[in-house]
Amino acid sequence: MAEQIRDALRHLEKDMADILDVMRDKETIEVILNPYRKRDGSYEGHILVEQHGSKLHNLIRYVETDCEKNSLSVGDTVLYKYTSKHPDKILFWVKLINKDISVEPRYSINKTIALCIKSVFSENKIIQSSDFSILEHAEQFEESYAANNALNDQMDLGLEAAALAETNYANIIIQLNKTIPNAATFAFALKKIAANSELEAFEPYPGKIIKSELVKMSATRAETIMSVLASITGKFIHNKSPRLECQIPKYGHRFTGVIPPAVVFPAFCIRKHVAKIYTLDDFVTQGVMEITSRDTIITWIKRKLNILIAGGTGSGKTTLANAILYEIAKIFPENRVLIIEDVPELQFNTSRSIAFTIGEFFSMYDALRTTLRFKPDRIVMGEVRGAEAYTLLKAWNTGHPGGIATIHANGVNEALYRFESCVRDHPEVKINRSEIGFTVNGIISIQNITLKEQKNGEYVNVVKRKVTALRQILQYDPEKDIYQDIIYDKIEEHLDML
Repeated sequence: MAEQIRDALRHLEKDMADILDVMRDKETIEVILNPYRKRDGSYEGHILVEQHGSKLHNLIRYVETDCEKNSLSVGDTVLYKYTSKHPDKILFWVKLINKDISVEPRYSINKTIALCIKSVFSENKIIQSSDFSILEHAEQFEESYAANNALNDQMDLGLEAAALAETNYANIIIQLNKTIPNAATFAFALKKIAANSELEAFEPYPGKIIKSELVKMSATRAETIMSVLASITGKFIHNKSPRLECQIPKYGHRFTGVIPPAVVFPAFCIRKHVAKIYTLDDFVTQGVMEITSRDTIITWIKRKLNILIAGGTGSGKTTLANAILYEIAKIFPENRVLIIEDVPELQFNTSRSIAFTIGEFFSMYDALRTTLRFKPDRIVMGEVRGAEAYTLLKAWNTGHPGGIATIHANGVNEALYRFESCVRDHPEVKINRSEIGFTVNGIISIQNITLKEQKNGEYVNVVKRKVTALRQILQYDPEKDIYQDIIYDKIEEHLDML
């Protein structure tokens, strides 16, 4: 059995080579296989990547290949690519065999255009491989997408099919420059070599070119990956149970996948398991939180307040929870902390901690009830999602203070209403705001926000994590129908946000 698992893992690593490679980048947060609808109505799988400081973008692969030795002579016509800011900087060129579209096969024309769109030279001081990131991620996608459309005869050049047969390259290039969204950065032109002196701009040429390619995945390959993962982890995924949630063995990354009929094309999300534990001091150093926020949180830890961490997907809730757990271990090394999660991500490595993982036959409710039998000092829940919020509320309020939980919410105010909504999911419970007011003591909001930062003399949008608000609850006031605050610090008001 062990050998079979090792073989399956080797096949899995081969099928996921591109993804695992980008996951090794310390800046990568998660990778997503996303269905993309093409112009002909069919779907293909695009690999998207989220990294620190940037939003999701298409994964682009750069392939270095040998350049065909094309010699030019007077009278030849060249299709070439250049930067709009520096028209004399030729990035790539292709000699046209025939100028007349009616003579040269259509596929050859498409191939020539596609090659010119997505290629640059890598030597001879024309452009270095590191300079190929001259485009933003969105522009790189548009360039590769335009090249694919050209190659597949799907580029919308604004010309009728009948007119194409009578149209020469010059008109096609005019339409191409109008069609490609990044034409402000790159442009394409034709040049007929009229004199020997003009050959110097195109010859001699280096032996290497770099081509950009969108990293894609077929439906068959995606479903194979999910089937192998299900087999290795002892789970199932099929058309009657189209969802898989597990950890990737050996790597520890969190995997969530869905197959048809739940989706039109297989899709999955892989989130990196953070190996390093960031401390609250690290959060201050990196500008994620203010020093006053750190001091407030440490005070909450010492006073054993129950803390709710609110934020959106990928905002850093788990990373912040790990930082708070680190402070608990440092300040209260004798505390017995019991952790409940669906996918193990929280880290509290002491001899006094126990981590429960919920699953198909061990629910969050079961885990909470079991936790109470293990004499916890603090109860930590990876994420509050539904009716288990009521059981957590009871556990926190019956001799187990100082707990932590995360919840999806847009801020410290919204977090309480979201928590109320989760409690309301319990079929036999009537909402008790007074109990929530006494039990949920501190709320931290950590969000992904877009800031203005100066880069190369220009202001650009940068996505960063930020602790945007802190709120300490005193109690619920039924007469005014509000949760009374001791502390309400909305830090985001002081940020230079877009």
